[in-house]
Amino acid sequence: MEDKSGLLRLPLVILQLIFEESGRTAFFNIRLVSRACRNESEYLFFRSVALYDDTRIAKTFSMELISRIELLGKHVRHLTIGPFADEEWFYFTLTPLLEDVLKSLETLQSLTWNSERAIRPDILRTFHERHPSAKLQLMLKDRSLTPLSSTLLSSPQLHSLDISIYCVRGSATCGHSEAEFIKQSIAKSSLKVLSLAVKSLASPIQRRMFLQWDYVRYGFFNFNLQEGDRFPALEELRLGYDMNNVLTAENCEMWAKATSWHQLRKLDLSRGSPRHFLASLTDRAPNLESLKFGLNRPHSRTADLHPLHIGLPSLVGFIASITALRELDFGAHKMEHFMAVLPLMLENSKGSLRKLIIHCRFHEENVWQAEQYVDVLTQAPGLEYLKAQIQEDTVEGSWVGSARFMHPREKYQTAVKDLYEYPAGRHLQRGQRVRRLDLDD
Repeated sequence: MEDKSGLLRLPLVILQLIFEESGRTAFFNIRLVSRACRNESEYLFFRSVALYDDTRIAKTFSMELISRIELLGKHVRHLTIGPFADEEWFYFTLTPLLEDVLKSLETLQSLTWNSERAIRPDILRTFHERHPSAKLQLMLKDRSLTPLSSTLLSSPQLHSLDISIYCVRGSATCGHSEAEFIKQSIAKSSLKVLSLAVKSLASPIQRRMFLQWDYVRYGFFNFNLQEGDRFPALEELRLGYDMNNVLTAENCEMWAKATSWHQLRKLDLSRGSPRHFLASLTDRAPNLESLKFGLNRPHSRTADLHPLHIGLPSLVGFIASITALRELDFGAHKMEHFMAVLPLMLENSKGSLRKLIIHCRFHEENVWQAEQYVDVLTQAPGLEYLKAQIQEDTVEGSWVGSARFMHPREKYQTAVKDLYEYPAGRHLQRGQRVRRLDLDD
């Protein structure tokens, strides 16, 4: 086959630069050009290497990779450790080999640790010494009740942390926990991505063990930030619903003083909408691109916008201060709350949205009709993706390139629709669904 592009006449070093910058699809297409392209691009298969044990084959494959690590060392950029179903196998078989693995890698850019077992000090030290510019990504949600390491959490290379804060509750918002220790440790890191959840210990045995740890303190689960505290400037933040509940007005203002929200690109509040936190972000997170939040039944905590006459102005002010919101994921328990928030969100996003996910699984009112979906598409011009789950109905559409500027009704007609309705005069029982014809199709 004639090479009209002249690709194969380029110097090898230029070809390799093209390989490096190609996406996955382009990479496989390049490999189809010639045998030379296949041979010269082979090393890219080993840019990302994972050691895990999902299957017996995975265990064998992991050991094979380690046995050949000296040959692959110059190619590996990203190394992932875990997850492991057999933590004992990992600890006694793989862990003793990891220090040598890290010494064999020449240009490592990231190390992801996803194991119940903490990184051994000697392995962490080797990582710091051999790869001082590589990012450390920790997934510590399931630690099997093992204490945290201050050295690990304060690593200057710590980039991403996904962690559950162990606690013994004294109330809904207070108790003995690791919050203070985590706050003090990560203050010294270069953390950019943080995912937080609260894990309450129910077993008496677990509680006794936990309370014996020397760093456990009594207090709020919200880090209890004080004047003079410093917190890393995050690019991504995810707060589990229990964390939403403890964000008081004073705490949120202290958090804003302790850090800069200017770099924040992604905020995931799970199914909560802490009004004090949203208010504290107003005019402080103008570069936010992705937001996920929800609205539940009214209650006395601060995890939502209730009462709405106080919460909605906070939400509107926050959204209006964002200049680049591209992705929104919003859900509510009741339709009246859903419709109180959604139009305000769409109006104040100023047409910047490209991806919209909305859901309201209410069961006491009429389903949406075609016009209501079209109205959403009208209020979000330029939308590239929509997924709307309203009661039992789902409407999902994707519009690439110039298609995102189609008329809203055309967009709705091209979307994939799974529409059902209740039989007249009675509630739908579990397992009973009646197909509804959409006259716009």
